[in-house]
Amino acid sequence: MRIQIPSINVDVELTGVPELGNTWAVEWLGSRAGILSGSAMPGEGYTMVAAHNHLNTEEIGPFGLLFDLEENDRIFVNTSDGGMKIYSVYANELIEPNDFRQMASVSENEEGSLILVTCENETLDGGYMNRRVVFAKPMN
Repeated sequence: MRIQIPSINVDVELTGVPELGNTWAVEWLGSRAGILSGSAMPGEGYTMVAAHNHLNTEEIGPFGLLFDLEENDRIFVNTSDGGMKIYSVYANELIEPNDFRQMASVSENEEGSLILVTCENETLDGGYMNRRVVFAKPMN
């Protein structure tokens, strides 16, 4: 599986991300994007995909430019069965790190949404003040 976002030059492998306690184990993703455990596969319901915003001090991560996505930008997901799902961006939000209620309220009006998530606004201790969340609705 792959996710492609032409407007920000993303074309990366899409894999599964397991839960670890009360969060997801995303550290190992590197230059891949991951479907978060507990969300649906693309085309089967709400799909949450996470990726790093940077890989190190010199290398941008797959979702480093999510903040640049605009309404109607296209996102393509090549599925494991050889198909392709096409999505159109309808919202781009900066939220508190664990504000899943806000994420749910934005996506509830678009059944089958693709929700892209990354960290933003790094703190001195290596944490993050916010999450960048992009919402896209299915086109097919």
